[in-house]
Amino acid sequence: MKKTVGAFIIVFIVSMLVMVGWGFIDKQIKENMQPQFSTTPSTSKPSSPDQTASPSVATNGYTLWDISNHKTQNDCWVAINGNVYDVTKYLDQHPGGSDLILMVCGKDATRAYKTQGGRGGGHSSRADSQLAEYIIGTLK
Repeated sequence: MKKTVGAFIIVFIVSMLVMVGWGFIDKQIKENMQPQFSTTPSTSKPSSPDQTASPSVATNGYTLWDISNHKTQNDCWVAINGNVYDVTKYLDQHPGGSDLILMVCGKDATRAYKTQGGRGGGHSSRADSQLAEYIIGTLK
């Protein structure tokens, strides 16, 4: 009985720590989102190497306001390193589960992507290659 109670307490404490951590990450992401009130995409060229778009992708420029209108499981856009991605079709394929991406849908997810949601280092080069398949434009 004591072992069961002890295990329950440990699981409860770990669960609470995870929830607090995710709340902190979500707060940090929200603080970084500053909408620019434009609803029409325009063309834009990347301003740094981190923002280089694939040549086969139209260089549509989107604001964080534009992206914020795409924050559901059926319509999920994110901004990462100055590029905009429609990751809707990738949600079910994400190794960490779709919930991790759904937390940043409609937002600038650069920090979450670079830190794997605050859990460690950045994503692999394979993940970068997969992400490139979903680019739809650049952040302006």
